[in-house]
Amino acid sequence: MEMEMACEAKAYSGICENKMAFIRKELRALGLSVPDDHEGHIRGADMGVVVEYRYTLHIEELWLKVHEKPFFIPCAFIFSRLENAIANYRDPSEMDMGPDPF
Repeated sequence: MEMEMACEAKAYSGICENKMAFIRKELRALGLSVPDDHEGHIRGADMGVVVEYRYTLHIEELWLKVHEKPFFIPCAFIFSRLENAIANYRDPSEMDMGPDPF
């Protein structure tokens, strides 16, 4: 598979610890390996994608840089996976659970 170098780095703000846990879960459901550490590499073995990431808890920021990807996968597609997970997150404290049954 022909690989090409990467994409511009991107940073996402407003990523609380709960949202980061949700993002990890969503990316893992897509078949990506995502470590539980605050920095490392997200890998998609079947696609040949390698993304460096750093999560800075105290400023609630997630930084990503795609280092390797197949030439036929656009950068926008890779980032859209993460952005979908961010958009789909719902803070449990803000969810309307309906009227209290008691």
